[in-house]
Amino acid sequence: MLLRKKIPFVSIIIMAFSLLIMNTVYYAYISDILIRDNKDKMNQVLDMESVLLETFFDMRKLEVNYLANDALVIKTIKDYLNDPEQNDPNFRPQYDALNAFFENITATRKDIQAVFVLTPSGRTLASSHPESYWLDLSDRQYFLDAMAGKTAISKLLVDRIDNRAALFVATPIYNDDKSNIIGVLANIIDTTYASESIHNLVDVNVGNAYLIDQSGMIIFHTDQALIGTRHTNSDIDDFFKSSDLSIPNNSQFQKEKTIYYIAYKAIPNTPWIIVIDQNMDFIMRSADQALNVMLAITVTVLLFSATIAFLFSRQITIPITELSHVMHKTTRGDLSARSHYISQNELGELSNDLNYMLDELTGAYEEIESKNDVLTATEEELRHNYEQLEQSQTALKTIQGKYETALNASRDVVWEWDYESNHFFASEVWHELTGLDTYNTQIDEVAFEELLQKKDHESILSIFREHWRTHSPLLTFTFSYVAPTNKVIYFLVRANTQWDVHGNPIKTSGIMVDVTYEKETSDRIHNLAFNNQVTSLPNRQAYILNLKAFIESDEAVRCNLTVFQMDIDNFMRVNDALGHPIGDELLKALAHRLTLICNEDISVYHLSADEFAFILYDISKETEIAEIISTLYLMLNEPFIINQKSIYVSMSTGISVYPNDGDTVNKLIQNADTAMFTAKHTGKSNYVFYTNLLSEFVQKKLDMDDLLRRSIRDKLISMHYQPQYATLSRKLNSFEALMRITTEDSTAVSPADFIPVAEENGQIIELGEWALQEVCRTIRELLDLGYHFEHISVNVSSIQLQQPHFVDTVIKMTQLYDIEPKYLELEVTESVLLSVLNEHDNTLSTLRNMGYKIALDDFGTGYSSFSYLRTMPLSTLKIDKTFIDDLADSKKDQELVRQMIELSHELGIKVIAEGVETRAQYQILKDRGCDYIQGYYFSKPLSLEKTKELLTASANH
Repeated sequence: MLLRKKIPFVSIIIMAFSLLIMNTVYYAYISDILIRDNKDKMNQVLDMESVLLETFFDMRKLEVNYLANDALVIKTIKDYLNDPEQNDPNFRPQYDALNAFFENITATRKDIQAVFVLTPSGRTLASSHPESYWLDLSDRQYFLDAMAGKTAISKLLVDRIDNRAALFVATPIYNDDKSNIIGVLANIIDTTYASESIHNLVDVNVGNAYLIDQSGMIIFHTDQALIGTRHTNSDIDDFFKSSDLSIPNNSQFQKEKTIYYIAYKAIPNTPWIIVIDQNMDFIMRSADQALNVMLAITVTVLLFSATIAFLFSRQITIPITELSHVMHKTTRGDLSARSHYISQNELGELSNDLNYMLDELTGAYEEIESKNDVLTATEEELRHNYEQLEQSQTALKTIQGKYETALNASRDVVWEWDYESNHFFASEVWHELTGLDTYNTQIDEVAFEELLQKKDHESILSIFREHWRTHSPLLTFTFSYVAPTNKVIYFLVRANTQWDVHGNPIKTSGIMVDVTYEKETSDRIHNLAFNNQVTSLPNRQAYILNLKAFIESDEAVRCNLTVFQMDIDNFMRVNDALGHPIGDELLKALAHRLTLICNEDISVYHLSADEFAFILYDISKETEIAEIISTLYLMLNEPFIINQKSIYVSMSTGISVYPNDGDTVNKLIQNADTAMFTAKHTGKSNYVFYTNLLSEFVQKKLDMDDLLRRSIRDKLISMHYQPQYATLSRKLNSFEALMRITTEDSTAVSPADFIPVAEENGQIIELGEWALQEVCRTIRELLDLGYHFEHISVNVSSIQLQQPHFVDTVIKMTQLYDIEPKYLELEVTESVLLSVLNEHDNTLSTLRNMGYKIALDDFGTGYSSFSYLRTMPLSTLKIDKTFIDDLADSKKDQELVRQMIELSHELGIKVIAEGVETRAQYQILKDRGCDYIQGYYFSKPLSLEKTKELLTASANH
């Protein structure tokens, strides 16, 4: 290949390869930046939205709790429950006022689809949807949870009215003294509204945002057809199934030749996960546009390079060709031939050497002409260099314009502080967010100083100094700014710093974000969570947190703390006589009066409707406390004027002191409550120190401890036996063994007094073994005398069940007296059963499988759940006396007892009713199918001798 072709070709190849590598690196760099920035933004959106959604669901719970306490709601359900016709199957009351109240809520709230109230049986009593009236929802889990005392959000369900997917939020409705659940209030979250709010997180042209549950099922989505289904992309659905959805994660997937980036994060305190997927092609569009620009520049540069290479090659090949022709003519004897190429390179030297021989024959004209050729060539080279410079400047301006466009398009201020020049830069968004036309480009002490208030200036400077000292990877802080319009704006600043080799800062750059909305939302949530909504005083939650903070602080070692628990005497009479609005106004006035004595060492809290509390820091002397109490009571002597009515208020106060009366929050509050209740029982409008009660309590406890330790030794303990009769035949069936202690002066001690002390000091183990042995001995004695009975039951405590050799002890006792297991029944209370359910259910199962009987005592006083009855090895269930006392007069108790009996029989469990004292109670239990009766209606507990007489009399009949 000729040199004039080879040189341009090789030059173009080298230039093209270099530009190709540069374009490839540039495209990869831009793509990586775009992808990382997009991932960071998605994670920021997920973090923010997960907090907002957690708040959203917490607010829904607060709303139903608020509605459940509404006077109209409580009155309506009480009216229903008190209506004598409520048990009539055709009874369908109408509560128009409550229906209208609910309809108004759904009409004004887009996020609430429906509000309704359920009776204890699960029937819809009132609703914003008339068509749902009297609908049976007793099988819904949220109804069961609410009736168990929980505020619950359901899993995704299908609304039985409009067949739409929905989430239900339910909470119990309590009676006035909060002792019983009288119904359930629930609302339905509008999934369409919530889905649109989530969906707006992402541009519809870019991707989607939606909620799924732990199984990957879609909960919220703007496409209603997708709610309740799994993801249509099987790869993404498999990704959800194989991932631990409680841990944030991300991945890429391909769908119809389009790559999607998907990320998710669990919403705190909920079973749901927020998911965002985005179209990567849309994200990469900017990189593709930049690549197209670079390719255009590459083509232009290649054309320019080809021209330069061609011209450059001519500068080499033309002289060589000419010299070759001159040399060829010279060899033929033509001395007039001349080389017209003149240059400072090697070819020029060769040309000069060749022409040297002909210089004498050449004239001045040839010399001037050769110099003119040199000038022409130089001018051409300069012209090309100038054109290349202009093209480079144009490309630089294009790139700079794109950078400025990206900065201005962001909703956040991008800023930079150069420490060497002390120069400060901020993007154009600065003017929009701050309302200022300019900013200080030269910094005096710290960045943003023209925005900082005096109270923030020093603290922000300290944050920067600490960042410079520790080289922390991320600088983060917030501050408030008062705009020219007097609006307070909250900014969040995030940045990082570049350091030189010596660890000195070069410059700090980052973003400034307007977080005013988030701050105001957080403040509203904090107010709802930590302030009483009637008096605006700090509530019980704030009270407990402040006590906990003090106890966990170093100050607790040096200082004491005093707690007042104060209760308004007879406040219920004010509400009943004057109405709740007057009661609320009285609480506000009382709260204002109580705050008059507050200072940095004394703070007041509103715990519940009629209960207040004080915390006194470093005040523990009784004289100081009494003086403060006297001041409080003196203030209360003046009447409160509410709506031109004079209302007098008195309060009972209990006082406990840290650490003498308790070194934990629960102990302090519990002991102060104990003292307060004592103050109420001693005449009200009084105060009592817990310390004074403690000495009496300790002495009683020591006396009881001594009595227990010598009860077996001195034979002060005995067993009595209460008969249990078959309901239908009225025949004697079995006995319950009851422990009794009688002191030397013949004073009877109640088991309610000595059993808790025995469990606390561990003597319950010795007493329990004695009782077990005594019952086994009695069974043997009665059988030897020829008496017939089914079994004798003996009570077992949780501490006994937790003993590793309890099963062996029971077996040993029955073998010692040679009795069959069927004659011995072990009674456990509902609370004992639940306390050992997971750890020791195998113990009870082992004994049951060996033939021993297991009875559940006091059923209905604990959790009263039939779920564990299905799994526990029970032979007998004993209905507690509290359900029997009012059985003859209470339809509700009759219904509860009926359900207990029927469900127990379905599980193959016999039922005994305790505490039966009247014929009316007996007759109702007989009609309801109760198996056995125990109580004074038949017989009180008997000594062993009286028990033998009863067995003899029964045998003769």
